[in-house]
Amino acid sequence: MDKRKLKKLIMDYLVDKEDFKNFSKKDKKYVQEVFITIMDSVYLTIKHKNVIPVILTRDVDTQIILANALSRLFEYVPSVGKIRIVVVQ
Repeated sequence: MDKRKLKKLIMDYLVDKEDFKNFSKKDKKYVQEVFITIMDSVYLTIKHKNVIPVILTRDVDTQIILANALSRLFEYVPSVGKIRIVVVQ
Protein backbone atom coordinates (compact mmCIF):
# COMPACT_ATOMS: atom_id res chain seq x y z
CA MET A 1 0.00 0.00 0.00
CA ASP A 2 1.34 3.44 -0.94
CA LYS A 3 1.98 5.28 2.35
CA ARG A 4 1.80 8.73 0.78
CA LYS A 5 -1.62 8.11 -0.72
CA LEU A 6 -2.85 6.60 2.54
CA LYS A 7 -1.56 9.58 4.51
CA LYS A 8 -3.26 12.00 2.10
CA LEU A 9 -6.55 10.07 2.33
CA ILE A 10 -6.45 10.15 6.13
CA MET A 11 -5.54 13.83 6.28
CA ASP A 12 -8.32 14.70 3.82
CA TYR A 13 -10.72 12.98 6.21
CA LEU A 14 -9.32 14.41 9.44
CA VAL A 15 -8.82 18.00 8.33
CA ASP A 16 -12.60 18.60 8.34
CA LYS A 17 -13.11 17.22 11.85
CA GLU A 18 -13.61 19.96 14.44
CA ASP A 19 -11.98 17.95 17.26
CA PHE A 20 -8.90 17.31 15.15
CA LYS A 21 -8.43 21.04 14.52
CA ASN A 22 -8.18 21.65 18.27
CA PHE A 23 -5.43 19.06 18.89
CA SER A 24 -1.81 19.99 19.45
CA LYS A 25 0.73 19.11 16.73
CA LYS A 26 1.88 16.14 18.79
CA ASP A 27 -1.67 14.82 19.19
CA LYS A 28 -2.43 15.33 15.50
CA LYS A 29 0.62 13.26 14.58
CA TYR A 30 -0.39 10.53 17.04
CA VAL A 31 -3.96 10.38 15.68
CA GLN A 32 -2.62 10.22 12.14
CA GLU A 33 -0.30 7.33 13.07
CA VAL A 34 -3.17 5.45 14.72
CA PHE A 35 -5.31 5.85 11.59
CA ILE A 36 -2.46 4.60 9.40
CA THR A 37 -1.96 1.57 11.66
CA ILE A 38 -5.65 0.72 11.52
CA MET A 39 -5.86 1.18 7.76
CA ASP A 40 -2.74 -0.97 7.22
CA SER A 41 -4.27 -3.70 9.38
CA VAL A 42 -7.57 -3.57 7.50
CA TYR A 43 -5.70 -3.72 4.19
CA LEU A 44 -3.75 -6.77 5.33
CA THR A 45 -6.89 -8.62 6.43
CA ILE A 46 -8.53 -8.00 3.07
CA LYS A 47 -5.53 -8.78 0.88
CA HIS A 48 -4.17 -11.81 2.75
CA LYS A 49 -6.71 -14.30 4.09
CA ASN A 50 -4.12 -16.05 6.30
CA VAL A 51 -2.81 -12.90 8.01
CA ILE A 52 -3.91 -11.89 11.50
CA PRO A 53 -2.68 -8.34 12.16
CA VAL A 54 -1.83 -7.39 15.74
CA ILE A 55 -2.07 -3.77 16.88
CA LEU A 56 0.00 -3.01 19.98
CA THR A 57 -1.24 -0.34 22.41
CA ARG A 58 0.24 1.18 25.55
CA ASP A 59 -2.90 1.25 27.66
CA VAL A 60 -6.31 -0.33 28.09
CA ASP A 61 -8.19 2.85 27.18
CA THR A 62 -6.62 2.87 23.71
CA GLN A 63 -7.36 -0.83 23.36
CA ILE A 64 -11.04 -0.21 24.13
CA ILE A 65 -11.28 2.73 21.72
CA LEU A 66 -9.69 0.73 18.89
CA ALA A 67 -11.84 -2.32 19.61
CA ASN A 68 -14.98 -0.16 19.43
CA ALA A 69 -13.84 1.43 16.16
CA LEU A 70 -13.09 -1.94 14.61
CA SER A 71 -16.39 -3.41 15.78
CA ARG A 72 -18.22 -0.61 13.96
CA LEU A 73 -16.20 -1.32 10.83
CA PHE A 74 -16.88 -5.07 11.14
CA GLU A 75 -20.40 -4.59 9.75
CA TYR A 76 -18.95 -3.37 6.44
CA VAL A 77 -15.66 -5.29 6.36
CA PRO A 78 -16.10 -8.60 8.20
CA SER A 79 -12.43 -9.54 7.83
CA VAL A 80 -11.48 -6.89 10.43
CA GLY A 81 -12.67 -9.40 13.00
CA LYS A 82 -9.26 -11.05 12.59
CA ILE A 83 -7.39 -7.97 13.85
CA ARG A 84 -6.09 -8.36 17.40
CA ILE A 85 -5.42 -5.48 19.77
CA VAL A 86 -2.90 -6.17 22.54
CA VAL A 87 -1.78 -4.01 25.46
CA VAL A 88 1.98 -3.95 25.89
CA GLN A 89 3.44 -2.55 29.09
